Amino acid sequence: MLARDLQSIVLYDKEGKFAGVRRPNSKLPINIDGNEIVIVDAIGSSGLDLKRLIRVCQLYMLDLVL
Repeated sequence: MLARDLQSIVLYDKEGKFAGVRRPNSKLPINIDGNEIVIVDAIGSSGLDLKRLIRVCQLYMLDLVL
């Protein structure tokens, strides 16, 4: 995920290929690597907080797969 201005989120698959762009609260799902993702909200934060959030998302998605 890449959010430059929190108005739109750029999404990439596991291999780093562009998957699509979504706006927070658009309720428009996107399927990436077999997972349906909906961007609910985007909140600005420091890099450290974002790294922690990404790790939590990765663990959550891993739990969904298992």
